[in-house]
Amino acid sequence: MVLLLCFQLEKEVIAEGVASVVNVDKGVARDRALSDALRNAIEQAVGSYISSQTIIENYQLLQDNIFSKAQGYIKEYMIISEKEENGLYRIKIRAKVKEGELKDDLSAIKLLILEKGRPRVLILSNEDFLEDELTNRFRDNGFPVLDPQTLKKKMKKEALRLELSGANDTALSRMALREGAEMLVVAQYREELKNIKSAYSSMDVKNITLTSRVIDPHSAEIIASHRIEKQFPNINPQLRSNLIDSLFRILKAQILENWQSPTSNVVRIHLYNAPFETYNNLRNFLMDNIRRVQKVIIKEYVGDYGMIEIITPENAQNIASILSSNFKKLSLKEIQGNDIHFEWKKN
Repeated sequence: MVLLLCFQLEKEVIAEGVASVVNVDKGVARDRALSDALRNAIEQAVGSYISSQTIIENYQLLQDNIFSKAQGYIKEYMIISEKEENGLYRIKIRAKVKEGELKDDLSAIKLLILEKGRPRVLILSNEDFLEDELTNRFRDNGFPVLDPQTLKKKMKKEALRLELSGANDTALSRMALREGAEMLVVAQYREELKNIKSAYSSMDVKNITLTSRVIDPHSAEIIASHRIEKQFPNINPQLRSNLIDSLFRILKAQILENWQSPTSNVVRIHLYNAPFETYNNLRNFLMDNIRRVQKVIIKEYVGDYGMIEIITPENAQNIASILSSNFKKLSLKEIQGNDIHFEWKKN
């Protein structure tokens, strides 16, 4: 007997999303709840991202292949209801989920960006025209882009100095986080004269090198990258624009593929002055109350300091809000990327 689980090319589902409103702007909580609902709709439609083929013969389990890369995206959705109760904002939606990759479905791309929490993009380049053209392309595809014009005076020189002096992606990521960016695009353009020789002649051409990488500043991980090198007898603005367009389309495809793949990250909770029993209480609470948690580990406990790691696709802001609303003695100090810092109030 062979059992194969799959889903149709398009499926309509009803899903709910929740987010804490404690110590959070109501509009932000609503956005997070909607993002959660969109994620849940996709999970529901594709069977929690799992396609399982199990072959059973003579009551013996011979093979169980789990594929966690089943892909789907929101084609359209409608909010059925929304309300605030018991410190939570709840949104219920009816969504049409389509199987496969986004490609050039612009409306669906914008919904995926919304599902990801509309991450703000910071674009750094050694050339103004490259920065401007990439900014326009990202904006036209629904990405919220931090205005490079307002950032140039206060950070561009520093960013370029670090980049050109060989700074690593961690240093650039810290800079991006300081500016409120959640996705960093680093692009460089180089144009040089090159002599090409053959058996009978030689000619001078313009050698164009265009490189870019997209970085998640929270982890300094590269989520997309591409390099284009072309040679032309002459170069003009239209040729450069065509090269930038090719670069952007490849970067966009890589970003969307990365986002469609179900991923988990590590969120770290740093605790100060908390008694040891608090760690066990937090671990049990996190396992029971945070959606899609895979594992909770007490990694460290030394004196007045300890650290808990959570493996989950949930973001640190949501986890911090939920913990703050349920543990009154936890005082939130700061959130840095995936690191949450709490102090335990003794009285």
